[in-house]
Amino acid sequence: MSLELLIACLEAYSRSEDTEPWVTGVLGSSAMPIPEGYKQAVDDLLTGLGILKEGRIQSQYGYLFAQSLIHGLREGAFTPEMWSGATDSTCTSTGPALLEQLESHRLHCAHTATPIRRVSAVMAVIKARRGDSDVYLMQYDHNAGQFQPLGGKVDADDPDNLSALARELREELNQESLTAGRDYVIAPLKENIQSFTLSASLHVVTEYNHNFYHLESVNFPLPIDAETCWISREELHAGRTLDQRSVSRLMVDELDQVLDQLPYSLNTPIA
Repeated sequence: MSLELLIACLEAYSRSEDTEPWVTGVLGSSAMPIPEGYKQAVDDLLTGLGILKEGRIQSQYGYLFAQSLIHGLREGAFTPEMWSGATDSTCTSTGPALLEQLESHRLHCAHTATPIRRVSAVMAVIKARRGDSDVYLMQYDHNAGQFQPLGGKVDADDPDNLSALARELREELNQESLTAGRDYVIAPLKENIQSFTLSASLHVVTEYNHNFYHLESVNFPLPIDAETCWISREELHAGRTLDQRSVSRLMVDELDQVLDQLPYSLNTPIA
């Protein structure tokens, strides 16, 4: 079916009674014959979105949404690139932003929000002393747009959580090999933390199983740069670094009472 037929189907709807009179519009103006099955499919979609009821647009915002679709289709504003997730242009990030709005609405307004993803994640807590402050090693995730604890998702071929964390540490710290017991000593801190929330990277309702592990001793050099750096307790609580980059609050939300009691992962304070 052509875009012209979809536009004609949208134009066939009359404006709602509460639409302000000075709002321009083309709804109700279509004269193109529309196959009944096609019209019913569009009706069903808009009814499912709450825009239509008994075949009629119910509110001014529903009318404006339909009109926005019409003009966007005509003007070529809707392209596959808008769903690419690239952050270099508003035109390439609109799709994920729209998805985030829909999923946020579903999470808060549905009786039960079914997760679209199920993720088991492992994270390392690496603690050091800098001056009078405790600091924690975190890495910036460009997809999520925030600093997060080192670690990541458990892959299907990872034998267990500790193997998954060792793999993530090698990848994120650019180490060819790391051996538990020699290069670091690790201990479970808090496991099987269940939560339902929006994914910071993909913006959909996700069921998480988070697992934290404390690196009690780190015996290899840590590559510190603008992306992998020490985050203070104050920045953890603020959810933002001093240079205004976002910081995940997951560690402080789940471990706030535990962090102060943890021994330092490094033998000497850092500069």
